[in-house]
Amino acid sequence: MKKLIKSLSLAVLLILTTGCETGKNLQTPSSEPKIDENLPVVDVKSIKTLPDIKSISIEWEGTSKENINGYHIYRKDLEKTDAKFTRIGTVEDKYTKHFIDDGLAPNTKYAYCVSVIGENNLESNPSDAIAVRTYPLFDSVAFIEATSNLPRKVRIQWRPHELLSIKEYILEKSTPTEAEWKKVTPIKNRLNVEFIDKDLKDNATYNYRLKAVSFDGIESNPSDIATATTKSLPLPIGTLDATKDQPQKITIKWTSSTQKDVVAYNIYVSNEADRGFKQIHKALATDNTFEHNVNENDKTNFYKVTTIDKDGLESDIKLLAPVMGKTLSSPLQPTLTLAQ
Repeated sequence: MKKLIKSLSLAVLLILTTGCETGKNLQTPSSEPKIDENLPVVDVKSIKTLPDIKSISIEWEGTSKENINGYHIYRKDLEKTDAKFTRIGTVEDKYTKHFIDDGLAPNTKYAYCVSVIGENNLESNPSDAIAVRTYPLFDSVAFIEATSNLPRKVRIQWRPHELLSIKEYILEKSTPTEAEWKKVTPIKNRLNVEFIDKDLKDNATYNYRLKAVSFDGIESNPSDIATATTKSLPLPIGTLDATKDQPQKITIKWTSSTQKDVVAYNIYVSNEADRGFKQIHKALATDNTFEHNVNENDKTNFYKVTTIDKDGLESDIKLLAPVMGKTLSSPLQPTLTLAQ
């Protein structure tokens, strides 16, 4: 195991020959460390590290001398200006020679040094520093696409991530007017490669991207962006006419839709031109007339006709102008004239 750690470490480490900072420049959670010059110093050549994406494993050759109580571990972020070594952990047993530093930033270089803990909270001078870089985030899925022209929904599909350590995916969404990426849902299982985003707006464009999440909770870089647009509402009919010369009924006639996926028409009526429209009939796509038996004379109604497509989408009734129809007035009563 030590040989494996050593071989991996040599590929990623940069040993700093200038040494760690002096004791008075090391930062502890409460105060500056108290240095005992007589305590042994950890040999930097014995320190081995093994990086991951957000953590680094540190191992060293300790000491078996008496009156040694453990080790302090110090870290410095080499990519921050004016950063100093700060104590990040303590091992309270001289026979324990291993420490894991987690919660780190990906693709970032850090330096570490180790000091020996003696009696009365004294510690040795720190070891020379050793530097190591965490691994960068892994990429997301290699392929993602989104299907357009679906009714109020978008289908997103992708290829499974090639890493077996992937636990789930996170799907994110944005729009041309809302650039901020928002989480849609987590998608469990690496082999799950499809999601239907529902309850969307008509004729609206959405952007999607995917992040893969490992079993230890690390999120990948985002995938490429897939864009799709939902289906538009069907177009309205061309013209609509209503009769004004029939007794107790009104016949309406409309120009049939030329859209191939229109399957029906909804007919609405109201006593007022700007409100109160209620559906009274659903006509087939092959129909273009409807007789409304009003059973009243001198009755005025207002009509609208919407189109329905094969997916159940209906043209917007609010955009339609009403058409007025009227039944004939009651016939005049005959006038009787007495003979002279």
